Parts: sequence; C-alpha cells; structure tokens
Amino acid sequence: MEKIAKKLTIRQNCKKIIDKLILDGHKIILISHRVFPQYKDAYKTTIDWLGVHKVNYSKLVLSEIPDKTKECLQNKIDIMVDDRADQCKIMTDNGIRCVLMKTKFNKKDCKNFVYATSFNNLYEIINKMK
Repeated sequence: MEKIAKKLTIRQNCKKIIDKLILDGHKIILISHRVFPQYKDAYKTTIDWLGVHKVNYSKLVLSEIPDKTKECLQNKIDIMVDDRADQCKIMTDNGIRCVLMKTKFNKKDCKNFVYATSFNNLYEIINKMK
C-alpha cells in the first residue's frame, strides 16, 4: 500500500481549494488511517506526499483505527471530509458533521450523506455549513 500511496496523484483542484479555505481562515487538519504493515512509516510517507504536491495544512494526525471520531473530537473538528461512507456514518452518529467525498467506490452511499462531487463543490458545501 505504501508503494501505491507514494504514486497517487492529487485530485483536481484539491490544492487550490485547500489554499482558498486556509485564506478564508479555516484550519486544515488532515486525519488519516495508515498503519503497519501496509505502511512502514506512514507519517513520513504522508508528509513526503503532501510536500511533493505542495499541499498546505495546519496539522497531520494519523489514526490507529479506521474510526477517526476520537481524533476529530480531540482536534475540535467542525466539519470532517472523508471518502468512506462507513466512517462518515460512525462520525455522524457521534455528533461530527461529515461530508462524504464522492468516489466511484462510494457513489451508492451518497444519498445517505451530505456529499461533495469535487473540491469546488466541497468549497461551496463548507461555506453553506458555516
């Protein structure tokens, strides 16, 4: 998984929208579940990937389990964006506002959540949720 992650491309307009959100005064806290044995050094792999793609962020948090509720609560996350419907359900059930980032793998689940079809769409949704 680590080898694949290092070669992933950045989603269209991701950097542009994150930069715009930061300029608007938002803190961008990245919370990801990446663990051994799929990753030998998940933190370094992630930091390196973010650096290569020049993605700005306030903080990076790696969750030890797929459920990121604890990390969202500890970091006072207002809006969590995730591409896993099962995790959005858990976080929503725990009082965390969640936006599902639509992918080809979760499109059947979108009807159950507030979802974004692109980073431009995500920007619109976040502004409405403020």
